[in-house]
Amino acid sequence: MPSVSMRTLVVSVLCSIASAHSWIEQLTNVGPGGTYFAEYGYPRAFVDKGVAGFNQNANEWQLPAPGQRLLESSDPLCHPDQRDPHQSPNFPRLKSVPGGTIAMRYAEGGHVTMDGGGVGLYGKPKQGGTAFVFGTSQSNPEQAMNSALEWTRDGTGGDRRGRLLASQNFDDGRCYENNNTPLASLRRSQISASLSGQPGSEKELLCETDVQLPPDLEVGKHYTLYWVWQWPTAPGKDPNDLEGKDEYYTSCIDVDIVRDIPVVQPVRTLAQQGAVTSAVPDFARRTALTTDPLALHASQSTHSAVLNTPSSTVIAGSDPAVISGPASGSLDSKTANDITPVFTSTLSEASRDATESGRSFLSGSFLTQSTIGEDRAVSESASLVPTSSSRSPAVTSTDGDLLPTVSPTGSAGEPRPKSTGNRSFSWTSAALPATSGLPDDLFNSRDQSLRVSLRGIDALGLAQFLKHLGAHMFNASMWEALSGHPSRDSAMAFKTVVANIFTQEQTQQTALKALSLRAGVSSLPACQYNLPNDHTERAKAMSVLKTVESGVLMWLAESLRPEDTPVAIMLSSMSSVAARQNARLRSFAVPNASTAAFDTPLPDVWAYNVALTFVVPGTCAVEQRLPLLPTLSVATSVATTALPGDEVIFTWDAAARAAAARSGRPLFIGWLNQVSAPMYSVVTLLGDGCGTTKVPPKLSGTAFAVLTAQPGLASVQDLMETTLAGPVVVNLVQ
Repeated sequence: MPSVSMRTLVVSVLCSIASAHSWIEQLTNVGPGGTYFAEYGYPRAFVDKGVAGFNQNANEWQLPAPGQRLLESSDPLCHPDQRDPHQSPNFPRLKSVPGGTIAMRYAEGGHVTMDGGGVGLYGKPKQGGTAFVFGTSQSNPEQAMNSALEWTRDGTGGDRRGRLLASQNFDDGRCYENNNTPLASLRRSQISASLSGQPGSEKELLCETDVQLPPDLEVGKHYTLYWVWQWPTAPGKDPNDLEGKDEYYTSCIDVDIVRDIPVVQPVRTLAQQGAVTSAVPDFARRTALTTDPLALHASQSTHSAVLNTPSSTVIAGSDPAVISGPASGSLDSKTANDITPVFTSTLSEASRDATESGRSFLSGSFLTQSTIGEDRAVSESASLVPTSSSRSPAVTSTDGDLLPTVSPTGSAGEPRPKSTGNRSFSWTSAALPATSGLPDDLFNSRDQSLRVSLRGIDALGLAQFLKHLGAHMFNASMWEALSGHPSRDSAMAFKTVVANIFTQEQTQQTALKALSLRAGVSSLPACQYNLPNDHTERAKAMSVLKTVESGVLMWLAESLRPEDTPVAIMLSSMSSVAARQNARLRSFAVPNASTAAFDTPLPDVWAYNVALTFVVPGTCAVEQRLPLLPTLSVATSVATTALPGDEVIFTWDAAARAAAARSGRPLFIGWLNQVSAPMYSVVTLLGDGCGTTKVPPKLSGTAFAVLTAQPGLASVQDLMETTLAGPVVVNLVQ
């Protein structure tokens, strides 16, 4: 039997693990290449845990209070010592610029590296849950947690005083604490946290949440960030708390917005400052298993709340499920199971795995999962709508709503009426209105060989690259299309548009593959993709892709040689289809968009670099024979909207800064719009790699913007060859 002292030691260790929660310990600026730079910053009223006599209650703020199961409307977001904007001595605010990227660092406390998130814990989310970052220029000492959770990325949610800036897994993929679990040992062997002269720094490698500040922040003011870690307990999992519960931990932070960040060697360090000096490799593209702050919010435990949760989606699998999204009435679990679309076995198994591993949560009496379109569970073999060559039944309601699905065999089944209690659904053999496949004998013979130039082969490769991206994007977006619309009719109309386009993407994929085979070229494999999670940004992304596709296919078709005529005809036809698709998408994504008389031809180099925004780096088995350009950014990673004459803030990465420095000349934004010659506007520098310019007054529709030091070039080709960074897409509104 262990001695009393040993038992006491074991109990104390386990208790320390169970109560070791997280808060933001340090903030730092992140350069375009991922390097930390300049002086560190800290939360309000911060106390360093590395100093003698530290009490974690000085920083930790748990909501709801221990013993309380659900959040209450009056629960304050900030720790009592953090409700007013003041700093502790020697722990200043971070200084950053509009549009700057910062890393918010915290200890994982065993909630990442230990099985189940810690000793004696049950029903906790995978990846340690989600870290949300909210931002506001109107901080309030009495800010309530429930109010902030309603803020959205576009700033229209809740009381509209702030916006959601980031949703990322708590586990950043590299952090660890001082334990001997297999995961901690593996990560410790891959990267050391130890810094010479800093006792204790070897014990842990801090996690981080990476967030880009809004580019429109006012210099000279401070901007408030609320870091919110969501770590709920699912009902029915914890024998000591079968009802489940909300659980959040927060830090409240102010950042001073400056014109230029003073580049100095940091001196305001932690007592146990670690050795890591750069962000996680994917800092600019991180996301989360759950991206909607309300999706796993147990306080939203009524059916009506679930049905209006923006990112809730259908779950396939053995557990009870509801169909969530804009709808009328409420559904019980049994009824919902009756109308849950049948996915292929690949998706069903993956979804069950996700459910069993905690990626779906029961809250009250419902099961939801966020961003299933982003999940690895959605595979190429588990499309949510039928392919053009094999039509499957689609679920439709009596009033014409369409819920696309695939049967287990991929073939049409017998019509089977389904009842939802207050609404009637039936199976129909008609799949989608856009399901117009190719004739069986078209493009399917290797004997019908083509002689295609190298330029034609490159054009086919880029077209396939875009088609793979498009098929993935529209497949992954069909259920998200039900979210974020002002009415159910609007949501269903948009979903139908997205589903139709996906079907057309598949048909065009097949045609391009067949034409490539006739030209003696192997078909191009798909990459892995990283799409925006916010429904507004996703809608913009779909429109951006179709804008790019329409323009570049037009450009490619016009640039081909006479022997490439079959390729040119196909690309021209696809370009016109993409333009029509985009016209429908823009009515949802940019409802106040200005009209344009012409589509904008887009150079292949620019199109490729815009598309790479949605590609996970290093995942393409075959690279395009096109140069990679330095990054130019606007308000979001996808596109921005502007009126002619508006001021727009652009930022550019280190590679572009180096090229601009070598040029030594003033910088300009080159604008490509419709069939006009390029236009130019002067850039007023706001800092290193950041500047503002005015949108030219005569632009309409969609414009492409690039950074250049050579204004006055009348040729698109010349502008393409002198591009320092970009392009980015600017939607012109009226």
